[in-house]
Amino acid sequence: MKNRPFLLALPFGLLTLVLALTMPSIPRETGVRNPIVELEFARSAADVQQVLGTGEEVREATLQSVRADRFFLLAYSAFLAVSCFLSWRKKRQWGLLLGIVLSVAAAIFDHFENQQLFQILRSPDADWPSFLSLLSIFTWIKWGAIAAVFLLLGWSYKDLNRFGRVFLAFAGFTALIAVEAVFLPVLVVPFSTLVALLFLLLFLFQLTYSNKPQA
Repeated sequence: MKNRPFLLALPFGLLTLVLALTMPSIPRETGVRNPIVELEFARSAADVQQVLGTGEEVREATLQSVRADRFFLLAYSAFLAVSCFLSWRKKRQWGLLLGIVLSVAAAIFDHFENQQLFQILRSPDADWPSFLSLLSIFTWIKWGAIAAVFLLLGWSYKDLNRFGRVFLAFAGFTALIAVEAVFLPVLVVPFSTLVALLFLLLFLFQLTYSNKPQA
């Protein structure tokens, strides 16, 4: 344990990755790259319609995915929060305590986001616009909080080894794409992909890091 300071985060990381890989799949309509992400970031009824199409198959699959997200949000939030705590215990960088708060906030706003998605998926098309404003707010807070946590973790890892510096660079690039995605909706899917890769990189960093001096 002394030489593996991030060991306690690994079970949460593994659970996060397993749940991410086993989330219910959603059929893709023409022109849709990532249905659930594009639905979360939908800005108009037309965006929702493009994701859901006209049949019930996509809508039902999306409902199943949103239901499964209730467990995923608990896993990734715990992974990030425990990672921040362990990094704070090692480095005593107070910004990491903010990272714990942001990790919990991400899960809370993910839950709020899911409630809006349930409303959209269970409502007639004409009612969709009434849910989109809150959906956008909850979605951006959630994703922004996650990106900020990765940036805080990367900053704490940069002095530990080369992998830590690579992680910081990747987290910084992801944060930059997040800012650009606010103005360029076409970037929301690449941004979400970068975040997914950061979860994997975080797990691998914690899995491989040791306090033992390298020869």
